[in-house]
Amino acid sequence: MKIGSIASLNLFTTTYAYLSLSSRYYFNSTNNSGVRDSQITTSQSIWNLSYAPYDVACPEFDLVREANDTICPQEEEYIRFRNIKTEAQLKSLLYKNEIPNFDIESFWATKSSPTIIAIAISGGGYRSMLSGGGILTALDGREVDNLTHVSGVLQATSYISGISGGAWLVMSQFVNDWPRISDVVRGGTNGWDLKSSLLEGMPDVNDKVRGRSKEKEASETKTKSGLNLMQLFGKPKMKTSKNWATSLFEKDRNSTSSASLNEKSVLEYLKFYKELLVEVRDKGKAGFTVGLTDYWGRALAHKLFTTTARTPGVTMTAVVKNSAVFNNYDEPFPIIGAIAKDPLDNDTFSNDPLQKMSSLNSSIFEITPFEFGSWDSSIDAFVNIQYLGSQLENGKPSTAKGNRTGLCKSGFDNVGFLTGTSSSLFNHIFKFMFNYFAENQSDLMTSIESILKFFGFSKTNEYGALSTSEQSHSQSHPDHAVYSPNPFWKFGERQRFFTSKELFLVDGGDDGQNLPFQPLIRKGRKVDLILAYDMSGEDLNYPNGSVLQQTSLRFGNVVETSAPFFKVPKGALSGGEEVVDGSQSPIIKSIFPKVPTTDQLIEDGLNLRPIFLGCDVIEDFETVILSSGNNTNRSNSDTVIYNDHLPPIIMYQANSNYTHQSNFSTFKLSYNETEIEAILDNGFQMASFYNSSMYAVCLNCLMLKREFDRIRFGLVAGTRNDGVVEVPKFCQICYKIYCWRGQLRILGLTALVIILIVILHQTGRNAASMVFAQASDQIANKHRAKSNHGAPNGASGVGIGVPAGGSKGSGANGANPVVVSNNLVDSHNDEKTDDAINEEISKGKSEEGMKKKPSSAEDGSNKNIDGAAAGAAAGGGVVNGDGSSGNAGSADVTTNEQGEYDPQAELIKIRALSPMTIFSKSYCPFSKKLKSLLLDKYEITPTPNVVELDLHQHGDELQNYLYEKSGRRTVPNVLVGSSFESRGGSDEFLVYHSKNQVIKLLTDWGQGRLQVIKKDTPSNA
Repeated sequence: MKIGSIASLNLFTTTYAYLSLSSRYYFNSTNNSGVRDSQITTSQSIWNLSYAPYDVACPEFDLVREANDTICPQEEEYIRFRNIKTEAQLKSLLYKNEIPNFDIESFWATKSSPTIIAIAISGGGYRSMLSGGGILTALDGREVDNLTHVSGVLQATSYISGISGGAWLVMSQFVNDWPRISDVVRGGTNGWDLKSSLLEGMPDVNDKVRGRSKEKEASETKTKSGLNLMQLFGKPKMKTSKNWATSLFEKDRNSTSSASLNEKSVLEYLKFYKELLVEVRDKGKAGFTVGLTDYWGRALAHKLFTTTARTPGVTMTAVVKNSAVFNNYDEPFPIIGAIAKDPLDNDTFSNDPLQKMSSLNSSIFEITPFEFGSWDSSIDAFVNIQYLGSQLENGKPSTAKGNRTGLCKSGFDNVGFLTGTSSSLFNHIFKFMFNYFAENQSDLMTSIESILKFFGFSKTNEYGALSTSEQSHSQSHPDHAVYSPNPFWKFGERQRFFTSKELFLVDGGDDGQNLPFQPLIRKGRKVDLILAYDMSGEDLNYPNGSVLQQTSLRFGNVVETSAPFFKVPKGALSGGEEVVDGSQSPIIKSIFPKVPTTDQLIEDGLNLRPIFLGCDVIEDFETVILSSGNNTNRSNSDTVIYNDHLPPIIMYQANSNYTHQSNFSTFKLSYNETEIEAILDNGFQMASFYNSSMYAVCLNCLMLKREFDRIRFGLVAGTRNDGVVEVPKFCQICYKIYCWRGQLRILGLTALVIILIVILHQTGRNAASMVFAQASDQIANKHRAKSNHGAPNGASGVGIGVPAGGSKGSGANGANPVVVSNNLVDSHNDEKTDDAINEEISKGKSEEGMKKKPSSAEDGSNKNIDGAAAGAAAGGGVVNGDGSSGNAGSADVTTNEQGEYDPQAELIKIRALSPMTIFSKSYCPFSKKLKSLLLDKYEITPTPNVVELDLHQHGDELQNYLYEKSGRRTVPNVLVGSSFESRGGSDEFLVYHSKNQVIKLLTDWGQGRLQVIKKDTPSNA
């Protein structure tokens, strides 16, 4: 229906007035009922229904702590238990993607500490979220339909962090109980809603932006954040504002018919925005400042969270309490980032709300399930996130007047609001819409404009709109998320953020550091490896590496934030002496490695493949001169220097057209199935590097690099220079191939790859065939693992939730000069070249003693190599039977700090080895009956872990703890998936077997991690 009559406009206006009056009645009736929304529960929701924070009793402990480069006790406990699982998975990966001539068990016996891996996802709107989704799919061992050589790396990861669009992915996974991406991408009530616009009625970005020139983009970013909204959404050229509004609120963008605004569309859009207003209003009525980030956060929640988690009162605290996966330590610890605006800095706060901050002195905040705060010297403090929103003074409840048990607030840690804070750049969309409507008055425009007045763009104060001062700030600074009251008010004597009763946060990439490195390089988190995926959009919506430059600038020269340095440890040189410079002072290094310039990244093709940064502790980090003189980087008074600490290595990978063009605009707010499939597959191929088996083995080498360094530098007691563990020759070559040292070129890479190919050929190690065989053996019905993620010559759609695109990698990526073969012995060299290389390798073979590693039968050992490898392919380790739960590292993780047996840690360690565990007793007839049924009549992959409690050293204590957790006192006792619920014993499973329910139940309980078939099933069934 065309909008062309006063009657239609009146209907539009009347409808909206009715909806507005309905919202007033809703609030009045709710508030007069005497029942607080947050107290209402339903059978479908575990969340509070109200968006408003509410009163709670203040706890006895301090709510704010000084950072002091330490993590909070809750995070420390989570990581301790998480590392039990990641260590088991890492060992499985080492068996799955074997490093030639590397003795895993000998290495594991000397391993000093858990290997801590972190994933960092950049900002970039849906482009980043969907690319990140493809990345997680490639790394996820639960994705049994999309297995790669790097499947299982996600299960070996301890941390995951994101900024802006990356934060959408991180928080979506956290709130949705860490599902497989292949499940959530299907949409509907239990997944992402990507087909309709993130902000209903908003059109996609003008396609011209996607192809704009680099020169024009560079000119935009000199003084602003690259944000020109009139260009992004297209300067309207229509004769009337009514026609432009019609095109703005166009329901079907894929339709070939002309745009039309009918009554149904009007009602749908009004309903969407009215819901945002209704949901957020409770917070304002409770006395809290409401800004655009509140509405933006609610819009994100509607699109990214499952139906039950879309209720207004979803908080970080509630997720922590109710998430089965989180409480079972089955997901990486999530962190998202934002930037604080200094209210005392007129340049970045008052003059231009779009002015880009400098990475030199920006104050980076992080948000975790337990805390909110910053490591920077401007704050250097964290508040317990459960009590965010409380009136605090110097870290204590200010309303208590000396009584520590006064009233505090809870519920301010709304997940949508926190996620919106990290991506608050998108708030400018609201301002753009309002300004255009205000400049183009008509009956229709006035009606639509009235919607936006409720979001703060108004001088009035009706219907709970913002006050005049709040509106003025909201309109001038729409990107500011308002945290009021400021939890750090008067906490110490610092001036920048402790003197204001409000805290203003903006998009996590506002200072150009669009990858969340800072939370992951602090000493307290002990991260060894950061897998950093950059989906920024500096160069035609592709990254150019400026993110690395900005972070390097901050950590190499910064003064105000007191970025830490590290001292090169003793033992870095032969003999173990102190490493000194010319003045006989210890060598101090920047904590962030040297990085390529943007020109080097593009010209050398480093944006088309993974690169490793910071491999060499001596050469790859800038030396920093510290002195009290004038010619210094920084004075000693505010310097933090880490001793006996090695900074993490960074695996950096830039988004590129691996199989598809993935440079969609950051402000593209909806995606169709074809686009979703393309960008997911591109991220999938990116993380697996075209499913290269060579890269998977080299990634294993990278995971072990810092442990090799600790041994080399004498940071592991009794191992310095004693030759206990030598870096495998394969790993040495991997480091030469992927580690960037300022001069790596594609020709050099090609030569090294050829050498590596021949080494593998000479040692009889065809890693591609080996890994493929291992992966395919794990599929219970003996189908081969999918081959559509192979080398670029045959890459096709990833098949994650929507029909495969079927595009060829070579066609979509013709400009990519890097060719990675999955057949490592197929060198394609001429005969003369091969002969010359073989001669050199044969010398190395005799010198290095490159022999085939003895089998377990030859050396008399009893290592369960096959079991460990089998578990790895499906995301879990395997140990069969004798009561031993396997070795998850050299340290004894089954005792607490007092040296007492810890059944909780033991149970986590046991369950990390397989998605299914059978607790049994070797003499029990019921246990024998159950094992005979499940292990003889069914083929279950990964193989269930059987623990004989009568043979276990702490069997009685473990059985008592099992009773406490599962509710079952006797054996056999079967646990499946992440739940602690007992799935029954022999009687129950005999019933399931008689009803042909075993396969379905185990598959459902295993949450996609188990493959089950009957062994007596005919081969042609």
